[in-house]
Amino acid sequence: MKTFRKIAQRTVLTAVLAAVAPGLAHAQINGFQIEEISIAGIHSAIKSGQTTCRAVVQAYIDRARAYNGVCTALLTADGADIPPSRGYVRAGSPLVFPTRTVGASTILPDLDQYRGLPLDYGRMERTVSDPAVMAQQGMRVGIANAGQLNALETLNIRGERSVSCKGAFDAHPSTGPLPSGAPPQCEVFRRQPDALERAAELDTQYGARPDLTALPMSTWLRNSLARSGLRLGAFASKSRITSRVQVT
Repeated sequence: MKTFRKIAQRTVLTAVLAAVAPGLAHAQINGFQIEEISIAGIHSAIKSGQTTCRAVVQAYIDRARAYNGVCTALLTADGADIPPSRGYVRAGSPLVFPTRTVGASTILPDLDQYRGLPLDYGRMERTVSDPAVMAQQGMRVGIANAGQLNALETLNIRGERSVSCKGAFDAHPSTGPLPSGAPPQCEVFRRQPDALERAAELDTQYGARPDLTALPMSTWLRNSLARSGLRLGAFASKSRITSRVQVT
């Protein structure tokens, strides 16, 4: 299904996040640190039992939960506060938009002398795909020291990976029938494992003994994480990863 396989167009970069919020702690799993780890390092950690494929996926989700968030404020005509609003659920939590706006005259000089087409001032609007969800539209400005980036589109996490089959409509088949009102396609959709479930399947299949002869170096890890809903992109040379994570 297209929604399930949608690839995030924008990406959370560990290096960028570290610059945005350098004081936050690194994600560690039994002493295993996911940031800046090489592919060989992840292989070694899995083979030694220090971590698992599921734990690696969980670490990236934890970082998404910690660092993914709204980093812009609306640029408005008067700079007045707006009511609280929330956006799509990402990594288990809905995006929370700031209530404080920034007056356009503080950014645009001599705005009172402007004569032209109406300015596209910032505003909150309901999304077309889900009217219960709000999104920022129009002019926005960055929030200084926000400590987060609104960078992720869709994560393969049960309950939030689909607009049509969200929440309880994406419940695992083992939980029983779907609630009344669930679209018919959700019964098929929910049979697809999410990232953590697929990673657990890979752990059961490979355990601490991945076949690195048949799938050497990055291939095994790349395939494993891709099937789990994550893709790693190497920005640096050789097998060093600066942790670009795309989520399907």
